[in-house]
Amino acid sequence: MLAFVKPIIPLSIIAIYCNYSRDVNFWIPISMCIMLVTDVLAYINFVKYYMPVSIGLILFYIINIFLLKDFITIKDIKSGVSKSPPVIISIVLIGYLIFFIVDVVLPKMVFSIGLFVLVLVSLFLFVVISFFIYAADRYEKTVYLFIVAYCVLFANAVFIINELYYYDKLFIVLINVSDALGYYLFAGFFIETKLKRLS
Repeated sequence: MLAFVKPIIPLSIIAIYCNYSRDVNFWIPISMCIMLVTDVLAYINFVKYYMPVSIGLILFYIINIFLLKDFITIKDIKSGVSKSPPVIISIVLIGYLIFFIVDVVLPKMVFSIGLFVLVLVSLFLFVVISFFIYAADRYEKTVYLFIVAYCVLFANAVFIINELYYYDKLFIVLINVSDALGYYLFAGFFIETKLKRLS
């Protein structure tokens, strides 16, 4: 049943984005549609549909990286943003979460290590770019991306535990809340952000 309720979240985000965005970038609805299909397949049978789910996640993260590329410059990275405390703490947390995901998933996914690595790399790049944009602080509403990155990490980690090790309805609620918040804030960033005025 949940597999058929889950699409409501990305569909509502598409409607909100298209209704409120001043300049609609159709890659955002496309990425949400990919996530919609991916979520449905994952909830129907994660193990059975592991390959299409993984490909969907990779496409979702690559499209979102492409969408964020205009908000980050080499200057932002070279200017020492990577040395700021929020980014250092975030990278340590990312490293720990990715280590946790690898440790938990790898024993069950030895038949498809290549796809698993590609999902992790695309997830890592998306999260790191989001953190860099937040730390550079050149745009308004970058805190949205900071929250999105944590929502993505949290939802992925809890989903894996729920599907492969310990199923709990509370986890489903937490995953859905995290997904909904992440999708909404990601679209919200593109609706509301603009360059900050120099003081």
